[in-house]
This record gives sequence, structure tokens and C-alpha cells, in this order.
Amino acid sequence: MGGKLTDPKIWELYVECIGGYNNPYVKEVADHYDEFVRLFGKEAVDAKLTEATAYAPTEFTESLCNFDGKYYNLKMAELTTLFQQNKYDEAWDLVDRLAQDKNIDQAKFVKALSFYTRVNPDYNDNELTFEQLAKKIKYTKYVAYNMYERDEAMPHYYYATALEYLIKRAQEEGKQIPAYIYETPQYGKEKYDMRHPLLKQKPKREIFLALPEKDQCCNLRLLINASLINTSADWWNFIPDKIPYQTPRLPTKNLQRDTDQKRSDTNLFKR
Repeated sequence: MGGKLTDPKIWELYVECIGGYNNPYVKEVADHYDEFVRLFGKEAVDAKLTEATAYAPTEFTESLCNFDGKYYNLKMAELTTLFQQNKYDEAWDLVDRLAQDKNIDQAKFVKALSFYTRVNPDYNDNELTFEQLAKKIKYTKYVAYNMYERDEAMPHYYYATALEYLIKRAQEEGKQIPAYIYETPQYGKEKYDMRHPLLKQKPKREIFLALPEKDQCCNLRLLINASLINTSADWWNFIPDKIPYQTPRLPTKNLQRDTDQKRSDTNLFKR
């Protein structure tokens, strides 16, 4: 007898080894959604259904139960269809709405959008009108601004080459580059710095240094930005040549702790 998908080992094999929608298991999981959620958790079940229906026909996805990721997959299928039919104006209008839609994972959306915003003059972008090209590069810019993974270099490369190609076309055709190419974006990141918007600035902190000079130590109290320490800059050069000598402050807490420890060790030897 064959195993059941509700068996944890069979479920694990299904999750790891079988992808896509062209199999009977997706329908089984959707039809018995509550049972699978009870057995394996909502997050795991939704993740598998989202992965399985990522490239499924719209009719198939719509026929399934509701799960986190269904709305996103349906919208991305709609966007893909518009691009395939060369309905660029409608596609970019949908991008505008999705980029401000709080119901979808924006980081995931930006990654998917990067595929549609690549500019390649040697492929078919040379067939676009100047206005169509500029509109496309508007979203190439959006992807570059909102790509927070610093190891992902290609969106920034595509943005640079796209700008270069747009300038070339503008000079050749006597066109003016639209303002939205160089103005602050209306949504998403407003500054091109690859910094996550939820990442806070590192706080400033006080650093105490003990510097040896002629068999003596002096305390130097510096107010240094913490980010300076994490760079390769030679921050030692920020220290002035002449430092006024100050009486070293005794680490009273540590001294008391060490004294107590020595007393404890002495008691052990006496025993």
C-alpha cells in the first residue's frame, strides 16, 4: 500500500521533491486544507501551495481554497499575461498598484519585477519608442532603489546600463529625458542608498582608550561614531598628537570582583 500525504515523512518528501501544480497533490492539500494546517502548520502549508501555484494557470489557482500567497500569484499571473500580450501601459499601471499594495510581499515583488525591467538594446528594447523606453526605465529605477539584498548586484547593473542607453537615445533622437527619471520617486525608497528603510542609524557611543606613553597610561575619551570603527579607515589618525595626561581611573568594579575571587581561592587552599 502506498503512503498517505498526511504522513509526516511523505509530506516532507512532497515538499522537498515535487514542485509545480501538474500533480494530484496540490488539489488534495487544497481540498483538505484545514487538516493539513492542523498537521503541519499554516505557514508550511501556505508556503507549499504558493510555490506549487507560482506558474499555474489562473483558472487552476482560483479554483483552490484561500491561502497566503494566492492573491500574489494571481496578480503576478495577470502581470505576466499583460507583458506577453505587449500591453505595456496596462502592465505598468498594474505595477504602480502592486508596488503600493500592502497585501503582498514587497521584497518578493521587487525580485519578480526585476525580470521585466531589464533593458537590453540587443534584444528587443531597441524596438521600443523613446517614451516606452523611458517608462520602462522608471521601473528599472524602482527595482534598483528597493532591492535591499546587497549581494544582488544585477539590478544595479541593469539600472546603470539602462540610463546609459536612454541618454544615447535621447541624443540621437533629440528627445528630452522625462522628469520622473531623475526626480524623487513617488513611492518606495526616496534615496538610492541600498539601505533598508527599517534599518536604524548606528548610535554614537563613547570609547575609552588606554594609550601607553613612557611607561605610563593615560585615558583618552573620544566621541566616535560607531560606524567609523566598522570601516577600514585608519581611525587612529583621528587621535591628536599631544594628549593631556590624566590620572587613570581605577576599574573599581572589576578590582572588587578580582579581590573577592582571590579571597575565595585563598580560603580553598586553607581548607
